[in-house]
Amino acid sequence: MDVSMRLTNLELSGFKSFGSKTILDFPARVIQIVGPNGSGKSNVAEAFRFVLGEQSIKSLRGKKGEDLIFNGSEFKPRANRASVKIEFDNHDRFLDIDFDTVNVERVVHRDGTNVYKINGSTVRLRDVMELLVGANIGATGHHIISQGEADKMLVVTPLERKSIIEDSLGLKIYHYRIKESERKLDKTEQNVSEVKSRRQELAPRVQYLKRQVEKIEKSREIREKLQEHYREYLKREEIYVKRRGIEIDSHLEELEKDRKVKSEELEVARTATTKEIRHDEYAEGIREARQAREEKRRGRDELMRKLGAIEGEISSYRRMMEKKPTPTVSAETVLLSDVSKLAETIRGYIRTALEVSDIEKLKRALENIRIELDTFIEEPKTVPQEFLEAQAQAQAALKELENQKDDIEGKLSVIQFEEDQLVKRVQELEAQWHSDQTKSEEEKRRVLELTHVVERLESQIERERERRQFLDRDKVRFEEELAEAGVLVGAYILQYKHFEPKNETGTILTDEEILAEDREKQEKRRKEIEKMKIRLEDMQISGGDEVIKEYQDIIERDEFLERELEDLKKSGDALRQLIKELEETLEKEFDEGIKTINGSFQEFFTLMFGGGKAQLEPVKILKRSTIEIEDEEPEVEQGIDVRVHIPKKNIKSLQMLSGGERTLTSLAMLFAMSQVSPPPFLILDETDAALDESNSKRYGDMIKHLSKHSQLIIITHNRETMTQADVLYGVTMGKDGMSKILSIKFEEAKEVAR
Repeated sequence: MDVSMRLTNLELSGFKSFGSKTILDFPARVIQIVGPNGSGKSNVAEAFRFVLGEQSIKSLRGKKGEDLIFNGSEFKPRANRASVKIEFDNHDRFLDIDFDTVNVERVVHRDGTNVYKINGSTVRLRDVMELLVGANIGATGHHIISQGEADKMLVVTPLERKSIIEDSLGLKIYHYRIKESERKLDKTEQNVSEVKSRRQELAPRVQYLKRQVEKIEKSREIREKLQEHYREYLKREEIYVKRRGIEIDSHLEELEKDRKVKSEELEVARTATTKEIRHDEYAEGIREARQAREEKRRGRDELMRKLGAIEGEISSYRRMMEKKPTPTVSAETVLLSDVSKLAETIRGYIRTALEVSDIEKLKRALENIRIELDTFIEEPKTVPQEFLEAQAQAQAALKELENQKDDIEGKLSVIQFEEDQLVKRVQELEAQWHSDQTKSEEEKRRVLELTHVVERLESQIERERERRQFLDRDKVRFEEELAEAGVLVGAYILQYKHFEPKNETGTILTDEEILAEDREKQEKRRKEIEKMKIRLEDMQISGGDEVIKEYQDIIERDEFLERELEDLKKSGDALRQLIKELEETLEKEFDEGIKTINGSFQEFFTLMFGGGKAQLEPVKILKRSTIEIEDEEPEVEQGIDVRVHIPKKNIKSLQMLSGGERTLTSLAMLFAMSQVSPPPFLILDETDAALDESNSKRYGDMIKHLSKHSQLIIITHNRETMTQADVLYGVTMGKDGMSKILSIKFEEAKEVAR
């Protein structure tokens, strides 16, 4: 791989005038970018500064981060972010990262937020700077030279010039390591001070704990006795709290269950008695039924009176019809009654004849019929016409009366039925009222009984709850005693669970016997424990095991701090030695670098001016912090000054140089610096703008020389410079306000240059 071609491409998106994504490939050693003023070509150089970590927005020709983002135009909306990505070919691992291709990207958002990425992974700015400084791409930007900075090396202070030279020599890594070592040394010295302070702080505690440990030995007997008292007290108390709790909870559960059942029964009984049984509710029904019955009775009596009158008339008419008329000589008319009687007699004989099978009897029946007919015909039947008419009227009237009688008798039957039903309804209502009255009284008695039962159960529940509350207080006190026992006696106290209380004869007590004991005895045990605790507190030896452990720990801690102090002192000495070695190495390599630069500086200066002399000279400068301190030798810093002599001119200071001479001198120095530890690439932004034609040719010769060691990206208007290009990019700006890149072949570039 050609080591002078490590820069692969540059990608811009939304950065300044590059509103759309634009990629510039760098396949050759000399890349030139040309274009008219205002086309945005210098934005390419600023994109390099931006992506390599430039923090000064002013250096990027802006006031705030938002100024770096494409602001839109009439044809293109503004972008919300600007990003620049630079890609390196890292096959030779000139960047200290294990990738063949390395992408470094920086993104700025309109709120000013910056994001840095290496191969797509978000990193810190510090990570980017550490990666680049190892490849001689320094933060001072000596590898990016713009038109306004061409004479920068001449106008900066000696100290700043030295920093730039160190950057170009790749010595910043030593400064970084020295600062890191100094930071570690400061931290180490702080740790030494802290360790000493901790040991001083521990000393009183060590003495105090030593006295406490001595007292602990004297308290062993009391503690052992306290352990035994605790074991019996806690065991008895645990049995009491546990068994009484089960007993109360069980009884309380039964009472709650009974209360629930009885309460439900009471609610049902109360619901049944919510409607009061009142006699007037039934009385109204009874009154209405009786009133209806009286009305029916009055109607019946009225019909009975009508029926009696009709029956009297019927009797009268029947007597009238039974009277015989006075016979007359006329035989034209017979009485209907006589005809009826004859017909009935004949029918009787016919029925008899039909029922017999004896011919003689049949004959006799026929003979009887003949006799009756002859007799009827022979007897005189003539009655007066007036009698017959009277009989006919009486017959019609009798029939009408009989119809009326039948109608009245039907109505009487209906009224009698309705009257019987009303009587039955009255009897039912009276019986229902008496039944409901009896049932209501029974339900009221049931409600009263259930109310008394529920109240009694609630009273019992309340008493059990009070017992439970007292027991809970005993339980809390038991737990507090157990916790305090753990503090005073230690985890050993948990063995109380295996303790078996005994009586005076040494017999193990049952739980029932323990529960039967008077609580006053248990209270005496607790008070005895309190007395022993007070004695231990008076001796100030509570938690003796912890005190001993703390004493042992603090002794170990003090010994550890003593060893750590020795290690820190050794570490500090090693860091001081390392800083000294780094400073010596830095000074040595810097001196050697200055010699090398001076050789190249003289060579390029002679090439630029056709002779003369140029060199860099170390100078001593007082530190500002020590200038005004009396009785103390002032400290000095080393800077770099520039000495030049132009042929045929008596130049005694850099201020006497013309603009063109300053530019040529500065370029000669920068080019000389780049030959000592060549950076991967150099960006020259119109640094040849002030050169005339003859100097432009010399400038072009230097470009050829520089391109052997570094990849060159040159932004120029100079046609002579363009002839040195391997690849030429043209930058234009259209009506949409966006910069666009045009790639021109080398042959075409020559024609453009001519």
